[in-house]
Amino acid sequence: MQLRKLLIAIGLAGFASAALADAPAVANPAAIDEVKQILHLAEVDKLAVFNFHRHIEQGNLQHPELAVDTDLYLSFLTEEAIDDHLAPIFAKYLSQNYADKLLAALQTPIGRTSTRIELMQFESGEAAARAAWAKLSPGDQRAFNEFRRSAPYLSFVNAQNLGGSEIRTEFDTWTTEVMAARGALARKQLASLFEEEIKSESQDADGSGPALADRITRTGMRSFDQEMRLSVQMIRNTARLSQRIVREDQQLNLQSVLKPENLVTREGIEAGNLTVLTAQNLFAEHRKANEAITAEYERGIDNIPMTAENRQKLKDGNSRQLAELLDIQLRDAERTQNVLELEKQILALCESQLGKTTLQDGIIMFPAGGTAQAYNTLIAKVRAEADEADKIEKEDTERRLRIVESIKKQ
Repeated sequence: MQLRKLLIAIGLAGFASAALADAPAVANPAAIDEVKQILHLAEVDKLAVFNFHRHIEQGNLQHPELAVDTDLYLSFLTEEAIDDHLAPIFAKYLSQNYADKLLAALQTPIGRTSTRIELMQFESGEAAARAAWAKLSPGDQRAFNEFRRSAPYLSFVNAQNLGGSEIRTEFDTWTTEVMAARGALARKQLASLFEEEIKSESQDADGSGPALADRITRTGMRSFDQEMRLSVQMIRNTARLSQRIVREDQQLNLQSVLKPENLVTREGIEAGNLTVLTAQNLFAEHRKANEAITAEYERGIDNIPMTAENRQKLKDGNSRQLAELLDIQLRDAERTQNVLELEKQILALCESQLGKTTLQDGIIMFPAGGTAQAYNTLIAKVRAEADEADKIEKEDTERRLRIVESIKKQ
């Protein structure tokens, strides 16, 4: 999916609106560590966090298809990190002399008052800031105005304006890199979980161990995270079904149906018929369960708010994968049905010869008349179908491994 970009300028009360293009840096730029202190004392970092949250919430209301979980999405925007990214830009346009004076002034009572009222203007509005200023004593109001008109403060304002385009670019690049890294990590984790399911058919299928969804990094981008959650749930459901099939196959013991010793007694043949009938019913249940897993995933995708472009792109990719999966499932189903039908024919043949067949050294001895040849032909067909089923299973494993690799490359 397309990573959402943030193009938000930091706003400070009293800053001029015009920014100069290709503005020259000062001859004696301020020390970056000192600028970090200024940014923190002036609460530029806190203003930036507030602005980002406000713009994100507005964007969520206006564009729900691009909505993000604000706190998680912006968790990388700590005040310290913001200072680290902004300080080099401000330092280019703020002289060391003015930085020294501003740093000292910001730590005075009137400097702290200026910062407090400025932050109030952004958090509570212009009226609240004016009301706070009006409560100052006449002397403090004069000192406040003198501070705001001082050369160090105006130089700081000018530095912000001169670096405005660089600040926007810095935040845009930073955000894009963070989101790309989160998305790449989430896909890597999803691919790893898929590999686990392929190799072990899910050791967690009984519900023990950590939930798979808890092992996928959330990015904060809702559509992406919901898509990942659905993919994880599909892996979990498929793994549980695989474990169930293995368990039921072991209990059913379908291999015992064609054991020679079971084909020369009525009890053995009746047990074999019951096993085949049970296998047919279970096979139908497994097919329905697979269809339900796919349908649940597709419904989930349809319910995720996202852009029409991203939804179509996702559906196109899913359609190709599901078409390949459906082809494999149909061919595997045909092999399974063929095996069961052949086993029924073998059981019927052996039942018709009860009392005439004997077992010698593990081999069924049929009376003359071509029955042995018919039996051997049916057994050969069963083996051929089983070999084809093994090839299809290998093909399906290769298909899933290709999906893993494609996830890693996204």
